[in-house]
Amino acid sequence: MHQAYSFSFFLNFSPFLCRAKSESPLQQISPVDSTPPSPSEPPRLVKSHSSYSNQFDPVPDASPEMRRRSYTQVRTDRGVKERHASMENLRKLLEFNLNIKLPDSILAALSDGVILCNLVNCLRPHTIPVIYTPPQRDSSLSMLKSVKNVDSFVTGCKKIGLESNMICLPAEILEMKNGINIYLTVRNLMAQTADMHAGTTV
Repeated sequence: MHQAYSFSFFLNFSPFLCRAKSESPLQQISPVDSTPPSPSEPPRLVKSHSSYSNQFDPVPDASPEMRRRSYTQVRTDRGVKERHASMENLRKLLEFNLNIKLPDSILAALSDGVILCNLVNCLRPHTIPVIYTPPQRDSSLSMLKSVKNVDSFVTGCKKIGLESNMICLPAEILEMKNGINIYLTVRNLMAQTADMHAGTTV
């Protein structure tokens, strides 16, 4: 029961999710407290059109070219903030559940699959029978063994109950790219195991 509470805590800890820009965006497990609006309930208007335009058009009298640049900068800033927030949430989930301290370059630390495999076994023991680790503390794992670890992580996620469209691609882990998808995979994994524990709790 204690594990279930820890998982629920961290699922509520990071409420916002970022949709990664990829050909096959990951499906996310909906939060437990999310309730769809009633069909008869009218949509809520947050801001008027004029206030929206004034907020995102810093130079309303500028040329179309300058205006396009302004919009591009706003989208870029949003993307940077979303990626940073996702990496911070991913760091907190892993450090809390595995009781470790991750380095600044979190994607590099996850690229050999060791930490991700340990997370799967932490959530459901013995799911991954073999995890390849570096021969020495400060040495790196070979690419072949890293690939095997990452494949084991993906397979472990499926054993626990995640669908393929809820799991990041192995290349995204190995090549240290698209960290948002890696975060969403870990979050989906945590949500799945939390639901399983909640279902067995009396």
